[in-house]
Amino acid sequence: STLEVLVEEADDSMREYLHSILWEVRRMNLTLQGVGGLARPMHSDRHVAVDLAVSEACRILEGNATRLGVKLSAEVPTLPLLPLDWGVVSGIVFNLVKNAIEACEEGDSILVSASLDPDDTFVLRVADTGEGMTPDVLARCRQLFFTSKQQGSGIGLALCQQIAESSGGSLDIKSTLGDGTVVTLEVPLHPARLSRPGSG
Repeated sequence: STLEVLVEEADDSMREYLHSILWEVRRMNLTLQGVGGLARPMHSDRHVAVDLAVSEACRILEGNATRLGVKLSAEVPTLPLLPLDWGVVSGIVFNLVKNAIEACEEGDSILVSASLDPDDTFVLRVADTGEGMTPDVLARCRQLFFTSKQQGSGIGLALCQQIAESSGGSLDIKSTLGDGTVVTLEVPLHPARLSRPGSG
């Protein structure tokens, strides 16, 4: 697309800005295609450098965080190539970190970490020291189109939840008002081997 050409030709500071526009356009595309369009499983036939996908999504959003006086850091060890979809992983990190930035004020911090458990479960965690959620908002935050923000689409968490579940995994959200939020996504690399729990 024209935007992608611009990104290649821009200088560093402009490139970061255009990158975030590009992400926003992609995210809007996904929204317009319907949430079902993105809620494809995270698994892929190709093995990719998931650690790089996580770091890159964080790097794109670092400028947004810095402008607000929020410290965004990523603790991502070098992982083996994993059979996960680069685009879906990036999209989830982008959504979760964007939510975290919006919940933070100057002086707050966000820590993104990714790891591979011994039982071959990919774990992604985004922890922030932001405003946190009331029990009511926490109970409703995964509903599609629910948002407590003036300029939120309400797509983020609902989408991440759908992707986690369609991948045989889970999305756990712990939040205390005034104390921040921790979102943990766990996805088994080999869901077919697991016994699928019944819905409930």
